[in-house]
Amino acid sequence: MKNELAFTIDDFAAAVGMKRWWVHQKIKLGELPYFKIGRRTYIRRADAEAYLEQFAVKRGRNSEAA
Repeated sequence: MKNELAFTIDDFAAAVGMKRWWVHQKIKLGELPYFKIGRRTYIRRADAEAYLEQFAVKRGRNSEAA
């Protein structure tokens, strides 16, 4: 992700390789925090990173099945 403070819906969707409707669905379900300035909807970079972090695969020495 770029060094922006916030993403538009289009920018966030493009950054994670998803469609606009998916981002709107996550916002509607309350899974992705957002804010509005006028009619534009934004997702803070910190919120985007926190949301994506929950899906990160954590690999450690004992994480692979034998």
